[in-house]
Amino acid sequence: MSAGVLLIALSDCSTSTRYRNVQNPSYGQVDFDRDWYQCKRENTHPKASVAGAYGTAEMTTDYSMAESCMRARGWQPVSQ
Repeated sequence: MSAGVLLIALSDCSTSTRYRNVQNPSYGQVDFDRDWYQCKRENTHPKASVAGAYGTAEMTTDYSMAESCMRARGWQPVSQ
């Protein structure tokens, strides 16, 4: 009995967040993944730095802007 209670308690502690699109309720996981990829790509840009005599540029993503992009596309977290 205690093993069953423990299993139920652990399953409620999952860290994954589920999202739903309020503008298009028929959208599923594939649509979420597509929009997340596009929002990250739109908010990724080169970040230049200078080290010694040479400069470098690496790509950096502004995740707060990517999350704003997702909210603008209608994605909101849902409680389970």
